[in-house]
Amino acid sequence: MPYTIVHREEEDGHVWAVATATCHLDHTEDALVQATVALVRKSYGETEILEDAAAVMATEIAEGMFDTTHLLAAIRMGMPDPAAEGDKPPALTTYRSQSAEMVAKER
Repeated sequence: MPYTIVHREEEDGHVWAVATATCHLDHTEDALVQATVALVRKSYGETEILEDAAAVMATEIAEGMFDTTHLLAAIRMGMPDPAAEGDKPPALTTYRSQSAEMVAKER
């Protein structure tokens, strides 16, 4: 993930860091946007769920009868929805805090 650590502290086995990163949210090819999206999908187990579905539905898939589009849509429906956060202060919204926590745990 493209970032720069500007300050780091360690104490009693804990590590804190301040990092900076820039991205262009309107550009889906932006490295930080791609890394964050991939991390959130990984954290929600999207690949594993699709693999499990493929294993269970092997015959249907082989016969071209099983479409994972609906399963993928259902997985993504379970992810935090920024529009459902209402008037919460931005720093307290579920979609921001969960995503930030996932990114923080990655390093």
